[in-house]
Amino acid sequence: MRNILNGRFNKLIFVFFLTGIGQLSIFMFSVVSVNNLDSALLKDIGLVDNAYLIISSVISIGITQYYAKDIANESTWLESYNKSLSFRLVLSCIVFMVGLVHLLITGNTVQLILLFAPIIAINGDYALYMRGKTIQAAFSSFIRNTFPYIILSILIALGLAVDVTVYVMIVGFFLIVASLLVNRYLIFSFFKNFNFKIEWDRLGKIIQVGIGTSVFNVIKNFIFIICAAYWTGIGLATIYAFLKLYLMFFGVKRMVIQTYIKEIISDKIMSVKINYMIGIGGLSLVLLLLIGGPFYLKWFFDESKLDIQVLHFSLLFIIVCNSFYSVELTRLLALGYFNLYSAITIIASSICLMLVWLFNKFHFPIYSIFILIGLYDLIISLSCKFLPIYRLRLIPKRIN
Repeated sequence: MRNILNGRFNKLIFVFFLTGIGQLSIFMFSVVSVNNLDSALLKDIGLVDNAYLIISSVISIGITQYYAKDIANESTWLESYNKSLSFRLVLSCIVFMVGLVHLLITGNTVQLILLFAPIIAINGDYALYMRGKTIQAAFSSFIRNTFPYIILSILIALGLAVDVTVYVMIVGFFLIVASLLVNRYLIFSFFKNFNFKIEWDRLGKIIQVGIGTSVFNVIKNFIFIICAAYWTGIGLATIYAFLKLYLMFFGVKRMVIQTYIKEIISDKIMSVKINYMIGIGGLSLVLLLLIGGPFYLKWFFDESKLDIQVLHFSLLFIIVCNSFYSVELTRLLALGYFNLYSAITIIASSICLMLVWLFNKFHFPIYSIFILIGLYDLIISLSCKFLPIYRLRLIPKRIN
């Protein structure tokens, strides 16, 4: 077990290095955009970001999770990857048509991101993780998520014109580059190896899995969309910065889980160790923010643009809430407990969205929304860990 941990740890160091640069680029873009862009453009960019993440969840609705084990199997990976890719392409074409019609009717350039849905669909970095190519997956993700923010930060800092169209085109270009890179790493040619095949008989189970995963993955994005309808100026900028910084921390946590995904599924003891690893990392970050958080935030962000105190308190709270039982939701899904997973995520997410809407409608303080997000994450983790059905039925399995 120690050898497994050490081997994965070496990969983790490299992946963490790439992820760290990527998260730093996102942070710098958040700083530059909040300090230099007007609230209207900031709102549109936030809507594009959230639309992109929602599209990714919609076209993956349970598909990648359902076929994950088969893609990890050497003898079945190509056939299963084709099946997952076929489902994703069908859904992406629907999203593309919706986006095209909406763009032609309204002229809203935010909808341009929907036209890249087929490119998002053929990005198979999830298969790289399942195939054990963690470093390659991290590098393709690095290209896709880092370079657009670096280029956009430079353009904004230089005072050059950046609008929604420029933003979408730059993001779309690197989506194409990353997708080509993934296919090369998989030794997969879309024109030679792709075989369109839809397993309609499994659609019901895939949707069942997908509803739960999609709801959990996109709830933060819907929260921004709801808040954008009620907040402007400093309030909207604070929400935007908070969600960007929160997703940075969440991205690092997800990277650790993806690196150890096989061990999390197969070894209960290892999953406990990874829980401790993430918990210690999260609480260490809390200590760092307690000591110098306001100084760091004031050094980067213009105090006239957002509420530094609210942002500082909210980041402390959200990181604490995300430092406990981090792998339990992933383990529950990976071991096939789809009904329980869907029940937990759908019920918790529905309550959370309803409360967010009420908090906005009745003008609750902005920090109450951030507290609600933190409690949502904590309740999800605790439910997966302590619900009696889960404790009774979840028997650790070994993968040879």
